[in-house]
Amino acid sequence: MPEASVDAVLMFLSTFEHLPADEIEAGFARFAADAERDPDRAMPVYPATTLVLTRPS
Repeated sequence: MPEASVDAVLMFLSTFEHLPADEIEAGFARFAADAERDPDRAMPVYPATTLVLTRPS
């Protein structure tokens, strides 16, 4: 990456980075099972804030 672009890079942090793969797989499997059990049910949506870190200029 050119040096001029480095300061413009945004870094996103993910909770998934800090979880073991088996916990992530099990969690998504539960989501899938819930959706399959009642496919017409509206799934809850939770608002979330995204934290974006940038390098100081």
